[in-house]
Amino acid sequence: MSREATDVLVLGAGAAGLAAARDLSGAGLSVRVLEARDRIGGRIHTIHTPGLPLPVELGADFVHGRHPDLWGIIEAAGLPVYDVTGEPWQSIGGKLTRNNEFSSELAKIIDRMNPKEGEDTSFLEFLEKCCPDEEQQPLKKRAIRYVEGFHAAPAGRIGVAGLVKVEDAGDEIDGDDDFRLAGGFDEVVEWLRSGLDPRRASVHLNTIVRTIEWSSEGVMVQAVSAAGSDLEPFRARYAVVALPLGVLQAEPGTSGAIRFAPGLGKKHDAISRLAMGDVVKITLRFRDRFWENEKLFADAAPQGLDGMSFLLSDDEVMPTWWNWFPVRAPVLTGWVGGPPAGKLLERGEAHVVDEVLAALARVLGLERSYIEERLAGWYMHDWSADPFTRGAYSYIPVGGLDAQKILAEPLEGTLFFAGEALSLQGHIGTVHGAIESGRRVAEEIQSSKFKIQS
Repeated sequence: MSREATDVLVLGAGAAGLAAARDLSGAGLSVRVLEARDRIGGRIHTIHTPGLPLPVELGADFVHGRHPDLWGIIEAAGLPVYDVTGEPWQSIGGKLTRNNEFSSELAKIIDRMNPKEGEDTSFLEFLEKCCPDEEQQPLKKRAIRYVEGFHAAPAGRIGVAGLVKVEDAGDEIDGDDDFRLAGGFDEVVEWLRSGLDPRRASVHLNTIVRTIEWSSEGVMVQAVSAAGSDLEPFRARYAVVALPLGVLQAEPGTSGAIRFAPGLGKKHDAISRLAMGDVVKITLRFRDRFWENEKLFADAAPQGLDGMSFLLSDDEVMPTWWNWFPVRAPVLTGWVGGPPAGKLLERGEAHVVDEVLAALARVLGLERSYIEERLAGWYMHDWSADPFTRGAYSYIPVGGLDAQKILAEPLEGTLFFAGEALSLQGHIGTVHGAIESGRRVAEEIQSSKFKIQS
């Protein structure tokens, strides 16, 4: 026994899936969105905490640049946004300085990446060729830290061709300009959900997809509830697979894994040639904004770190910190990506917190006990251990750009693939890239439907 068939099943209620569902239901198609979690949003996970002026973001945090798909939503919904301003600081060997000279030097290295068409190499190999001199080693080390941190990728695996595409895409939308949604990133996905035509669309939470049976005629999806009970099959003419790359890469039989019957053919190889990165992002809540205390930093900062926005360091455990400036709150967020993040996560959350507090003490040149006394709590989510994500966000390994294109192609006019990993314009790893991909597949389905009816 199965429920009545719909036009489209959308697997995943993240930004990509909801964007596709909104456009498709608006075009008159019936849509069911199937989501394994008990909430929408995917890697947009906003926590509204009493006593803080802004919500805490466990996942997506910043609006990077001015991508029209995301800013169209922000403006249509009237969402309050503020610029991330303030001064960049750096801490080298525990010594604080106001100027961040590294950014301009890094830009010179990034500008030298220019792979020939059809050729690719890892970022690490590129550095070995462009920065062979001994005196360039400190800059080279910091460049590796930047790529591994920002792109959540091992420098020896991420490809220069993919990096160039991402950097160019960011330049086109003023990607260096960062903004924050004052009401939280969850307002974006709520706007997408609220735009679903209630006569044609529905969202099914706690619906864990196990099997997708498909053919050129349509799909049937077998799913279970959060309690493990079998649900009636879902049937549709088309399916949008808007799942994180890590879920598509999950080994059969593991938690969150999905079986396609028949298999995906050459797409299986494409899936294996892309990659998900690890990130540790932890927001520490304190009893006061002690970093603004001028007495603590009398030598390096007579005015304290008042006005600081980002603090970059050479710390191996947690090199990047930011706060909510210009909004003043007793909150600091630490960030590390790539292989160092994977190692940190191996021993669990308690270990992460312990290491992070020690790192913050080193970076600020303070006693750890001083920081611990002021700690009121912390917020984090291990996306790599999450069975419905299995990683923070994607990156393009060496030779992976063609794999991305292969995976993004519709399969026999039935299966359509979306998600931040499949932003073909170079906006991978971003909310706007996910939305862009969802709207792309909505157009593909409408075009396919027109061809079939014709």
